[in-house]
Amino acid sequence: MNQTSIRQFVLVTIALLIAVSYIIPNPVYSQTPPPAPPVLDPSVSTYGTAPCNSSALPFPGPSFDPYAASSGYSQSPYSSDLGYNYYYNTNPGACNTSPQQTNYQKFIDAWLVRVLWMPGGQKEKKLGLTQLELNATFAFPLCFDPKNSLKVTPGFTFNWWNSDCRKLMPIPDAVDPDSGDPDYYVLQAMHSKRTYDAYLDFGWAPQLSDWISVDLGVRIGVYSDFHTVRGNAIRLTGHAVGNFRISQTWEARLGIDYINRVQDKILPVVGAVWTSPDGTMKLEAVFPYPKFSQKLPLADARNELWWYVRGEYGGGTWNVYTGLDSPYEKFTNVSYNDVRLAIGLDFEFINNIHGFFEVGGAFNRKVQYQHTAKFSLGDSFFLSGGLYF
Repeated sequence: MNQTSIRQFVLVTIALLIAVSYIIPNPVYSQTPPPAPPVLDPSVSTYGTAPCNSSALPFPGPSFDPYAASSGYSQSPYSSDLGYNYYYNTNPGACNTSPQQTNYQKFIDAWLVRVLWMPGGQKEKKLGLTQLELNATFAFPLCFDPKNSLKVTPGFTFNWWNSDCRKLMPIPDAVDPDSGDPDYYVLQAMHSKRTYDAYLDFGWAPQLSDWISVDLGVRIGVYSDFHTVRGNAIRLTGHAVGNFRISQTWEARLGIDYINRVQDKILPVVGAVWTSPDGTMKLEAVFPYPKFSQKLPLADARNELWWYVRGEYGGGTWNVYTGLDSPYEKFTNVSYNDVRLAIGLDFEFINNIHGFFEVGGAFNRKVQYQHTAKFSLGDSFFLSGGLYF
């Protein structure tokens, strides 16, 4: 499969998704339950006893949280490689078996468009990145409860790499064809200057009890320059995080994030979250994605505006074609890693448009090859923004 064919396939797929979203109606049913069917015995429910904790009360908490769509694991939608779609279930019951209590939602739950621009940095070894991510989230309610839905998100990310320096890393046994220098350096990392992420993400966040919920996610994708799609380009990532309600304002989190990069495979997820009683501040002291957010006052209370500061372990892994003759280096996996710190604004308008804009710094930038040593890049800054609706 050549690049032209893949590019045409991606464009046609995106066009079909957009067409389907407008052609097929997405009904939002009334929040009012339908009339109950007649029962022979008023003391006995027609539907019997629910096999799950459907009588528990919802968690107390703030009336609004712009990161609620991210559940306890609030890293999405700011990163494409680590960003999963987490969804918070406000109904503590594991399922809702009564059709009378069912509130349906749109089949196409959300669209996301995210962009990032990061220049090369200040050191001799420079590597810049521009990203464009597009995805759509589809909701599949479980047990007649849209708040307990399986979220399926197909997505595609374009990564454009740029560098004004060829001296990024030494290639074993390589010789400069002009000078015969055995310490020949070449821009091996991004031979084609472009890499792509084509992924399918599954997320589920059931509420197990009044004080325990979990965030589960699995993502399978092809991460490659699409010069030739090989087995190493297919990667599986995932996460499993438990949320433990301690009080009305405190929550503990514990779990793992399987990022499956060249060197780093698993990151622990551990920390605590504090939410102010009035719901206007939130502190997520959670490794590896800490965040502090605060609601800003607006004249129209129907709109929401929050400012935040956050950190993350950014980057990703791709299978790339190097153009070298060495069998183990002609196609190889390469990881780009950095530590990011950003400040930004998150907004939600009454027309159901939600977005963010942020500016930040990228530090401790490194490139790691599967068969050779890693090397460091200069620090840089980045601009990022997105819309989801």
